[in-house]
Amino acid sequence: MFPMIATPEEFSEAKAFAQKVAQKNGVDISRHQFGMMIEVPSVLFGLKAFDTIVDFYSIGTNDLIQYLFAIERTHPTLKSDQDSPLLYEALSQIVAHTAKPLSLCGELASDERAVKKLIAIGIKRLSLSAGNIPKIKETIRHV
Repeated sequence: MFPMIATPEEFSEAKAFAQKVAQKNGVDISRHQFGMMIEVPSVLFGLKAFDTIVDFYSIGTNDLIQYLFAIERTHPTLKSDQDSPLLYEALSQIVAHTAKPLSLCGELASDERAVKKLIAIGIKRLSLSAGNIPKIKETIRHV
């Protein structure tokens, strides 16, 4: 899975590079799937093109929120609005315009209120730390 991909061309270049390195080292990766993180807002405008070359996606919400709202993640006073309707519209667009397996990771996946919204827009796979699994599992049971 490749991070910080902004264009289909970048994904194709990264995949070709991985294949070249594997071949050079005598490693058969013909059965491997190649996916990408959705972290850069430009991806939202090219999902149809990405779907023709990508095997799977993971939405990286920490970086996506940072770049979507131009907010530095580590800034001591600026906070992103994880309840923003704009964020959920962007996520809805991703769900609606991808036909490949899709998961979501980042702090949003461990937020009980957010998980209810994520399920409502069609997110079916979450990646979160083991310590948060019980509370999110319980949240999902009551949706």
